[in-house]
Amino acid sequence: PNKTSKMYSMLTPVHYSDGGVTMRLIQALVGGAFAPDLMYNVFEAVAWQAFPDLSWLYQRSGGPSSDRLHLCGAGPAWFTLPSSEDEFHRLSDALQPYGVGVYLVNTVTPGSLQGAGR
Repeated sequence: PNKTSKMYSMLTPVHYSDGGVTMRLIQALVGGAFAPDLMYNVFEAVAWQAFPDLSWLYQRSGGPSSDRLHLCGAGPAWFTLPSSEDEFHRLSDALQPYGVGVYLVNTVTPGSLQGAGR
């Protein structure tokens, strides 16, 4: 209950940046590049305190993706960008015994959205 307000209440001024990382990510994306090293979510700094089970599951995720799990919004969902479908299956298999929903989705590009909803 009240997850988002709880997460925001845990943030302090030290958690906020000047927006430089976001601006560099925008510039990279506008330039057609993808810069996963610039993905940042301030809530990752406090999520482990708010949701202690995240740490437990994170440790059990294992495999090559475990160091690239990113919090979605205020959590507690994660996402990762696996390098292959095999990598996705390894992560999925590691988490399935814990009742975690794991979904493989594809990214879309702005051009692929033309005509959507028609």
